[in-house]
Amino acid sequence: MYKFLIRVLATIAVFAAAAGSLPGFAVAQEGMRAVGSLSYVPEPAREQRGIFNLRSSDENVRAVRIEAVSGSADIVEIRFVFRSGVVERVRMGEKLRPGGLTGTVRTNTSRPLQRVEVSFVPTGSVTLVLRADTRAPAPPPPPPAPPPAQWREL
Repeated sequence: MYKFLIRVLATIAVFAAAAGSLPGFAVAQEGMRAVGSLSYVPEPAREQRGIFNLRSSDENVRAVRIEAVSGSADIVEIRFVFRSGVVERVRMGEKLRPGGLTGTVRTNTSRPLQRVEVSFVPTGSVTLVLRADTRAPAPPPPPPAPPPAQWREL
């Protein structure tokens, strides 16, 4: 019976020493110094380019927004490529989080669009959606009314 009690007390002393409750063990820890360190920095993602090809029915698009449906990304630039081959670049610099939208980006011309290209840096897996104002452009204003007739012309 005494041997069992001595084993239990010895086991308790070992656990107490490991926990730092014994004064000799605490002194041993205080004398330790850092001899190395380890840090992890993830590799930066590379810039990606996504292309949204437009149908001929959507070539009148004048304003777009980019939505991050899932994941997040840093939008760097949007390029409007017109059917004539002219390219219009718009620098963005916006950070999109899941469900977020960029501000509205408008083209400066009324030429028909062929595609919209987006340069972005993803942070993990991301799905981007192009939102566009596909309403037909406003009709031109009517010509001015002729001047009123004068008595001399009658």
